Amino acid sequence: MMDSIIPSSYSLPLPCPKRLFGTPVKIHLTMVIFFVIEFSASLPFITTFPLYCILVVVLCGPILLATVLVHEWGHLWMSRRILGDGVHDVVLWPLGGYTFCDGLSISTEDEAATKGDLKDDIKIALAGSL
Repeated sequence: MMDSIIPSSYSLPLPCPKRLFGTPVKIHLTMVIFFVIEFSASLPFITTFPLYCILVVVLCGPILLATVLVHEWGHLWMSRRILGDGVHDVVLWPLGGYTFCDGLSISTEDEAATKGDLKDDIKIALAGSL
């Protein structure tokens, strides 16, 4: 049911860790394309500035991936506290990432009582900056 909502056709499973606290972590295809473009843009400078190429690979590769992963972990952590098992997927992409979870700001009162409210939405949004 959730597979139709999650654009997993454009995401690849992350080699390590495959799961972040029990939630599948994927890397979006645009992140891979971003790494390739950044590295290929640094190749003309490999003979004159080899350190530049190394820094591009290190900063745009593992460090960017790690910071996005830590940021999404903040959202995931708060979502787990509020929703329990309502988190389905974490997808990392160059402009950040996104955590797929059950909706909180529900219009009907019955669903809102079990899912949370706008305050919970704000808590989850702010938790990414931890």
